[in-house]
Amino acid sequence: MNSTAVVRVVGCALASVLLSVVSGHCGSGAEFEVAGVITEESYRIDGAIQWTLSAEFTVCVRGDAWLIRTVGADQGGGPKVTREVGCTNGTEMFDLRWPDALPSGERGDRGAGATVSNLSVPRPLRPETKPYSVVIMSNTVPVGFADGEVLGHLWLMFASHTHFRTLTTNRLTPVFDYNASALSRPDLKLTGEWELAGGAIPLPRKVVYYNPGGFYARNASNELAFRRYGGPYAEGFTNAAYVATGEGKIGDCSIPMGFVFEWYVPGGARRSNRDLAIRQRAVAVVNYVAPVCSRTSLLPSARAPTTVLDLRFGGSWTSPVPAAAYLDTKGNRWAAVDESRRLYGQMTRPRGASPVLLGALTLLLLAPVPVYLVARLRRGRDH
Repeated sequence: MNSTAVVRVVGCALASVLLSVVSGHCGSGAEFEVAGVITEESYRIDGAIQWTLSAEFTVCVRGDAWLIRTVGADQGGGPKVTREVGCTNGTEMFDLRWPDALPSGERGDRGAGATVSNLSVPRPLRPETKPYSVVIMSNTVPVGFADGEVLGHLWLMFASHTHFRTLTTNRLTPVFDYNASALSRPDLKLTGEWELAGGAIPLPRKVVYYNPGGFYARNASNELAFRRYGGPYAEGFTNAAYVATGEGKIGDCSIPMGFVFEWYVPGGARRSNRDLAIRQRAVAVVNYVAPVCSRTSLLPSARAPTTVLDLRFGGSWTSPVPAAAYLDTKGNRWAAVDESRRLYGQMTRPRGASPVLLGALTLLLLAPVPVYLVARLRRGRDH
């Protein structure tokens, strides 16, 4: 399956095209906001659906700064989780998330095939009691920490204009693959090709990634190693494609009004490198466009004490909880690197602390979402 065929297949996925013209300025300090719904499905090699998830999203862009907010349940159908990821300086990214509710009892099976019916009824949380957690990282290309995260899709199609403007090669970060996340191998790249819209915000109309003929998996030393496919797939093949499904206008700039994403893996027939199966598919539809952002600040903001996992000066796959995990009691601003070091020191080396207190602090730091994500990442399947 060549890139032209891929584009033709996914481009026909939505029968109707939404067109919207919004008056507004689209210069060097361009600003806009879009909102909508994204749905993603994962498939087994035989084509059966493994899981489905859906989330509402809002993307705000102001110049080179951006903020993406999603609200939705995970693959198991559990309580909704709100996630806000923002970057305002081009060098640091802040990934904040919190559940809107906690289960009242046993969660039940959260694996493939789980449904809402076998989960306990969620218990709503007040804003000041929600377990906020944030991951701070230097990587400015947002790649999910686990399978089934939609953030990378939304960033690529709605907020990647600065990134594309500064590219000097045809090598792209595979935003759909958690192996390229900040907790794994953020320098992972694939050869790609793309078509951008015009104007001051050169957002993609199409992006295609090419697989070099293999896949990444953990070896006995827990290192991410490249393993080559056998047969015709060793020659390489089309790995993934994003295609915009219509354009809206803000001034002279074009904004996608939706997109389709498909991730391909070697298929069942395996007669040639064009025999591919769809591993994941996502469809996003925009239902709101505005020429200004509804938020003044494009950095996430918590309303309660927040567990912080700071990857700016530590952390790797072999040490997923780096020397910068602490509790931020303010929760409404994020520490610079030096202050983050100091806060971590205060949390882990309290004077006269008893073993019981240190144990309680450890549980407090290790319980929230970031460590849960790391656990999911360790269990992630190879591809």
